[in-house]
Amino acid sequence: MIEKNHGHIVAISSILGFFGCPYGTTYCPSKSAIKTMMEAVSEELRALSNGKSSVKFTTIYPGLVLTGIVKKPKLR
Repeated sequence: MIEKNHGHIVAISSILGFFGCPYGTTYCPSKSAIKTMMEAVSEELRALSNGKSSVKFTTIYPGLVLTGIVKKPKLR
């Protein structure tokens, strides 16, 4: 992608990556890490290319789906 100066990197995170919730002590931080990693990689590529990279970055944040991973979610 860097050599061709073209591409699109997509990552799936979660809305729970923006804040913690009870019983989400492993899930929430892992989703936050995806958000931060995508931001860091994007900024690193921009710095390496002097702001001229055409590689796009998208992070998708699906809403909460009650799957049983998080019990009794309470969103503020």
